[in-house]
Amino acid sequence: MTLRWRLTGLTSLLLAALLSLGLWGLQHWATAQSYRRGQEILQAAGNRIRLGVADKLSLHELIQEEIKISKQPLSIALYDGNSLVELIGHEPPSDGDNWELLTLEAHNRRVVLGFPIYQAKDALRRQAHFLAWIGGLVWAALSLTTYWVVGQTLKPIETLARQLEQAADKPGPAQIAAPSQDGELTHLTATINKLLGQLHQRSARREQFHVAVSHELRTPLQALLGHLELALLRPRPVEEYQTALQECKNQTVRLTQLIEALLLLNRLDYAPMEADTIDLNECFPEGSLPPDTEIRFADQEVSVQASQPLLEVLLRNLLNNAHLHRQPGTPIQVEIGPQQLRIQNLRPSQQALDLEKLREPFYRGGGQVPGNGLGLALASAVVERLGWQLHLEAPPGQFIATAVYQAGGP
Repeated sequence: MTLRWRLTGLTSLLLAALLSLGLWGLQHWATAQSYRRGQEILQAAGNRIRLGVADKLSLHELIQEEIKISKQPLSIALYDGNSLVELIGHEPPSDGDNWELLTLEAHNRRVVLGFPIYQAKDALRRQAHFLAWIGGLVWAALSLTTYWVVGQTLKPIETLARQLEQAADKPGPAQIAAPSQDGELTHLTATINKLLGQLHQRSARREQFHVAVSHELRTPLQALLGHLELALLRPRPVEEYQTALQECKNQTVRLTQLIEALLLLNRLDYAPMEADTIDLNECFPEGSLPPDTEIRFADQEVSVQASQPLLEVLLRNLLNNAHLHRQPGTPIQVEIGPQQLRIQNLRPSQQALDLEKLREPFYRGGGQVPGNGLGLALASAVVERLGWQLHLEAPPGQFIATAVYQAGGP
């Protein structure tokens, strides 16, 4: 069932309930008014008869006069004991729901005045049937109107759906146009276009990533296969076999590190993160740092909320990146501050670097650069997962990576 039919059905049920409640209330009010009117007529007639009896007028004359004055469909019965002496009206009044009664005693006789409620009930019943027919027509008209209004209201959403279906079959970035100028729809369209743009960018990056992964995995595998085939071409001395096996080991280590980095990079988006309170001054133990690393610790404790394993991945990759790309023989400078961690190294090249591309997997900036090209990509992903920021700077002959955080918070 479509949303249009559901909304129309719910509205129709609500309208039917309201109309039924209104008709029932009107019928109840009209019936109460009939009873009240009958009581008022009987009380007025009874008061006039009592006054006439007090003036010692003939009871028969009083009854006849009352019929002329009231001009209402009254029935008046005069009883002597249990015997009906005189009846004025079509039928004698009786107990029950069809009559409203008033009994008087005058001249040792009993006078019963009756107002026929059943006549009013019959009239009200006919009116109720008529109103029910009118209510049914009104309900049908309102239901059809609701169906049309809901359809017009949802029409822009159907237009958006058709645009999205057409965009799904087209290559390249997809954009849709707002079907109307309503604020809600323009906001929804802008949000969808933003999402489509992000999806396209992610798809492009993923495709580029897959191509790069294929190339990066193929290179060490081909090298490994080449060394093995070369070693098996002819019998060789033990030293040459050892050299070939050592090169195979190096390629295997490189391949293992590459696969581990790829798995970690893919796992960062989905793995749960348990945050601990960590003092950054204690994250640089001696013996685990690259050579020539100079650390300037903060004067006070710098506590951050972070995952210990992710923080270790971030620091290891930033330090390894600085070590691999530094000017040989120059130190790596690490400075821990209350709001940021700064890692700086000198680099041999003076050329400008594309800082945004440095965050992409397997980008090395051109030339024969050591490493697998995943260090800064992993660092950027970890920083984003931690809720921090990573700023990269590359002034001539230098490279600076700054992780910005909030001490004591994310």
